[in-house]
Amino acid sequence: MGTTKYLHGVGRPVLNAAGDINEYIGTTMDITQRKQGEEALRNAQADLARAARLTTMGELAASIAHEINQPLASVVSSGNACLRWLANDRPKSRWGATAAETHRQGRPPCGDIIRSLSQPGHQIEPEMTQFDIMTRFGKSSS
Repeated sequence: MGTTKYLHGVGRPVLNAAGDINEYIGTTMDITQRKQGEEALRNAQADLARAARLTTMGELAASIAHEINQPLASVVSSGNACLRWLANDRPKSRWGATAAETHRQGRPPCGDIIRSLSQPGHQIEPEMTQFDIMTRFGKSSS
């Protein structure tokens, strides 16, 4: 099968004194390379747009994973504390407090993260809390 050639023709009629067409003058140019270049440019732009979309999706996935892993790590830590207390037969009053803290740390922050991702223009401010880490995990601060 042959190759496709792109041609561009330009011409005009030459009229005699009576206004009839006497001859036709024109030229034809081979613009195949220009057309191939334009097609290559369109393909490169489409590839670049595809790569930009994939990069954006990768960044979004990394952001979601990071934002969800933080409260989940806190939930796991509190769960581990409960398991240690159960193994050491610590006072039962601490189990309830830790279970409540686990629920507080896990449920609302994850919901806030999902809501913030569905509304990218609205950012949720972080919540700052003070606590004594020594008393929280069953050791005295003295």
